[in-house]
Amino acid sequence: MLTLLEVEFVGHLTVQALDHDLAPLEVQMSLPGPRFGLLVDCRRMTGYDGEARAAFIHWNRTQRERVDRVAVVTTNLLWHMVVSAISLASAQKMKAFGDTSGARAWLVGR
Repeated sequence: MLTLLEVEFVGHLTVQALDHDLAPLEVQMSLPGPRFGLLVDCRRMTGYDGEARAAFIHWNRTQRERVDRVAVVTTNLLWHMVVSAISLASAQKMKAFGDTSGARAWLVGR
C-alpha cells in the first residue's frame, strides 16, 4: 500500500527552506510501514537557488527506498523540463503536472 505525502514550496526556494519544508516528511517517513508517494506543490514557488535544486536531487536519491514516486505540481512549463532532469539525476520516478488531480492519480497508479 502506498501512503501519500504532500509538501508545498512557497516563494524562493533555498536550501534552508527546503530543509525546513522536508523535515516533517522525514519524520513521517522514518516510521516503519509502506512506501510513500510524494506530491510536491510548487504552484506558489517563485524560483529556486541552484544549491536548493542540488539538495533536492540528493534528497530524492537518498529517499528512493521509501519514496516510490514524486509528482511535482507546477504551471511553469520550463519547470516541467527541470523536473525531468531532476528525475534523471536522482534516478527517482518523478513527473510534473499542471494540477493536483492528475498528480494524485499518477501517484496511486491510475
